[in-house]
Amino acid sequence: QTTTESSSLAPFVSHWTEKPMWDAWSELPNYVAGKFTESPFERANQMSIVDFYKTNKESAKHRNGVARLISPGEIQAVIDGFDWKSLSGKTIVDVGGGYGDMMNAIAKKFPNIKCLCMDLPEVIAAASPPPSSPVKLVGGDMFESIPPCDVVFMKHVFCDWSDEDSVKILQSCNLALPPEGKVILADALLPSGEDAYNARSTQVFIDALLLVVGGRMERSESQLSNVAALAGFQIDSVEATASPSVNITMLSKVKETE
Repeated sequence: QTTTESSSLAPFVSHWTEKPMWDAWSELPNYVAGKFTESPFERANQMSIVDFYKTNKESAKHRNGVARLISPGEIQAVIDGFDWKSLSGKTIVDVGGGYGDMMNAIAKKFPNIKCLCMDLPEVIAAASPPPSSPVKLVGGDMFESIPPCDVVFMKHVFCDWSDEDSVKILQSCNLALPPEGKVILADALLPSGEDAYNARSTQVFIDALLLVVGGRMERSESQLSNVAALAGFQIDSVEATASPSVNITMLSKVKETE
C-alpha cells in the first residue's frame, strides 16, 4: 500500500535506489582512499545534496517521506527513553526542531515542562502548529544565540555539522544555560574501542549513509566527549532507546575550579 505514507516503505526504496544515490555509492571507495575531498554524492552528481533537492522536487519528496516514516518512532523512543518528569518546571528549547513535533509530544505528556522550538525563521514561518499547542515557536540562528533556558535539546542536529561548527553550537548553548543547565543530544552513537572493529550495528550503517551524502557524521561517545570538552561541557550519561538511530546523551557544564 504505497499510498499510505505512515506504514509504507516505498519512500525508502524510492530514496535510496534512485540513480543519483547509486552513483554516489560507487564513489565511496575512492573517497575513503582519500582520492578526492568532496562528498561521494557531490563527486557523482556535480552538485551538493542540498542543491540537488532544491532542483529535484520528486527526489526531495522521497527524502521527506523517509523522514516522516521514521520520525514518529524516534519521537516515541525519545519520550520513553528519558526521565522527562525530572525536568518538571523547567524550560527546554528544541534547537533545530523543525515544526515542533518533538516538543509538542513532550508538552502533551509532560505539561509542567515549558517547551520552545527554535529553527531558522523561514522554517518557523512555514510551521502550522496545532491550535491548542503550548509550544512556542522561535525563529533564529543557533550560531548566534539560543533563548535562555534550563535545557537545550537537539535531535539529529550534531550529525549535520563538523567538529568545529559543533563546538560553536555548544558555545551558544553554554551562553543560554544557567550553571546547572543541561544539553540533551538525540543522535546515534557509534561503537568504539574493540567494538568498532567488529561492529555490524545499525549505527555504523547510518554513519555510512551520512558519509555518502556528505557533510554529516555520527560520533562515538569518546569523539562526542572531545567535542563537548572544547565548549566547556562533559558527558553525564548515555542511554540507549528503542530506536537504533537515537541514543540520548546528556551533557552538563564543566564546573570551574576555584
